[in-house]
Amino acid sequence: MMLYKLIITFDARDGEAGAGQRFFAQNIAPLVQGHGRVYVGEIWWTMWGEIPQFLGGIIAEGSADALRELVRTDRWQKLWEEFKSLVDNLSLKLVQEEV
Repeated sequence: MMLYKLIITFDARDGEAGAGQRFFAQNIAPLVQGHGRVYVGEIWWTMWGEIPQFLGGIIAEGSADALRELVRTDRWQKLWEEFKSLVDNLSLKLVQEEV
């Protein structure tokens, strides 16, 4: 079976360490859960090192279509713009994984 993931990474802005985490939990995750066929599968915080401080994985099984549909919605676009204003180095990448 194939899993498809939207990998979201970002760094916290100085003095606002929890802003991105709160935004993800209060806005992005509920949107994902309400979209159907996709779910938040993982959330990681980096304790040290030269990699992004946050990594979140939004997962769809079998097809990437649901993930593509999600990021094309007006609601996602609006939230993504707001998210960019709260964090640094925000990125989104679609990957495929065979399980």
